[in-house]
Amino acid sequence: MRGDRSWLSGGAPLRLGERIGKGGEGEVFAIAERPGLAAKIYHADRATARREKIEAMVAAPLRAGGLVAAPSAVITDGTGAFSGFLMPRIVSAAPLHDLYAPASRREIIPDAAYRNLLRVAANAARAVAAVHDAGHVIGDVNQSGFLISQDGLVALIDADSFQVHTGDAVYRCTVGVPEYTPPELQGRSLNEIDRTRNHDAFGVAVVVFQLLFFGRHPFAGVSERGRLSIPEAIANGAFAFSNVRDVPLAPPPGAMALTDLPASLAGLFERAFGPTPDARPLPREWIKALSEAEDAQRPCLDAVRHDFDLRAQACPLCRMEREGSTPLFPWRPRELGLSHLKGPKLVEGVLDDARDQLKRLTPPTKDTLPHPTRPPPAGFQPPERHRRPEIIR
Repeated sequence: MRGDRSWLSGGAPLRLGERIGKGGEGEVFAIAERPGLAAKIYHADRATARREKIEAMVAAPLRAGGLVAAPSAVITDGTGAFSGFLMPRIVSAAPLHDLYAPASRREIIPDAAYRNLLRVAANAARAVAAVHDAGHVIGDVNQSGFLISQDGLVALIDADSFQVHTGDAVYRCTVGVPEYTPPELQGRSLNEIDRTRNHDAFGVAVVVFQLLFFGRHPFAGVSERGRLSIPEAIANGAFAFSNVRDVPLAPPPGAMALTDLPASLAGLFERAFGPTPDARPLPREWIKALSEAEDAQRPCLDAVRHDFDLRAQACPLCRMEREGSTPLFPWRPRELGLSHLKGPKLVEGVLDDARDQLKRLTPPTKDTLPHPTRPPPAGFQPPERHRRPEIIR
């Protein structure tokens, strides 16, 4: 695409570097000598249709605190023809869906535990909330539009497809992925539809669900009445994991259950995928519930990095692994300083490490152990909040 053409931004020459992305509308390039920026150059047959919207976005910048790679300047070619735009470059980040599988998740967040998935989900909701706060709608919410860094921060890309409101003008989002499109828009042409935050809310709920359920889609399940595609299940409101509605789908074997989550989160999913579009939770509700769920996590005593809700009676991740899942949060020998060991010696090394940790624990003494029948010492007075109220006769 670049060939021998010259590029300008704000009248200044622009030298494109390596290509870092490619899509149906154009290509994305690094900017030589400017590592914090990237350029999207549209295919020749798409540039004219995009010009007015991009110029409007540049004139009224989307201020989202660094959570969105939004257009910041127009790019023209040597003849002055509109060609694309400059945007912030998000480096050292991976697609959000790489968190679904244990191996790729470990590469992104090496010490990840379940609480990290809750935090990333909350950060994804924060990015969407930032777009809404700026007065815009994403429209095409899907897993490919989110990037995640090793510290769990999430940013949005493909901002030129957002539905943008500038003054009296509305530049629609005309695309969508059926697996993230709400029931009321399934099968409809999106070219003439003004998308709403409520439409975004459905896609956000799917993204959050897939993060917490290890990539499973909320409308993919087992049916005794014939196979349903995911778009068909969405159109019919067949939320496979629902506990409050009779639907023709059931969760796949070995999957997490909605009851494994705190009631607050389970309730948000029921609302998001229920029959009332206006009841869908918006991003800030997700942020609150997910943050509270992260704070309520406790470590499992039987498996490394198996966090689960402190109100649960047993670790759901252990149950899933017993039912046939691969290790959900595998650890590496080097995390214990044992990377030089293999086979039986590695197993013995892990056991030795556990024994060393047990030796470092201070055992209780007979004076520190509670004694249910021992009377309190003379003169002992319980704290005010534990005293029985005095009965006045």
